[in-house]
Amino acid sequence: MSDFKIYTDGAATMRKINGEYVREAGGWGYVILDGNDNEFMSAYGGENMTTNNAMELTAIRNGLRRFLTFGETGKTVEVYSDSAYCVNIFTSWINGCKANGWTRGKKHEPIENVEIIKEIDTILEGIKRRFCSVEFVKVRGHAGDKWNEVCDKLAVRGKTEDACHGIAIELFPAPENEGYNFLPEM
Repeated sequence: MSDFKIYTDGAATMRKINGEYVREAGGWGYVILDGNDNEFMSAYGGENMTTNNAMELTAIRNGLRRFLTFGETGKTVEVYSDSAYCVNIFTSWINGCKANGWTRGKKHEPIENVEIIKEIDTILEGIKRRFCSVEFVKVRGHAGDKWNEVCDKLAVRGKTEDACHGIAIELFPAPENEGYNFLPEM
């Protein structure tokens, strides 16, 4: 059992114009749960001219960055993503990429989204210095996982509301006994 869970998701739109794909708006969202699977906090935001993979990584980066600010030590964190690309980066590929000078393969081809991946790697090192462990977990998207669905809605909201402004919105739920829930209804 983990002390914290961070569910993440990204969304982006591309259009085909004259046979070419054109990047459009993207959004990201995350929800942090405590050890009892209660919502601790959530956030979302958006960017213009981006890709889905970049938004998936941005959600992970922002969720982990926020966790790092908690100052926790000796905790276990599970990061849930419906992106096999993202999970594979941090469970299988990252050590080889770093050893290869942040390139891939024998031809040293560039890695897409390498700057975000490097940022996440730095954040992970900071978390590890606090004696915390991080595990990445692949979840199936659009398959009824409650928190994955919430993150999907947050990412879409970030794409539609915030992409033009490049802002992030943090949502802190009020105590349950107050009857408030700041997680947006969608």
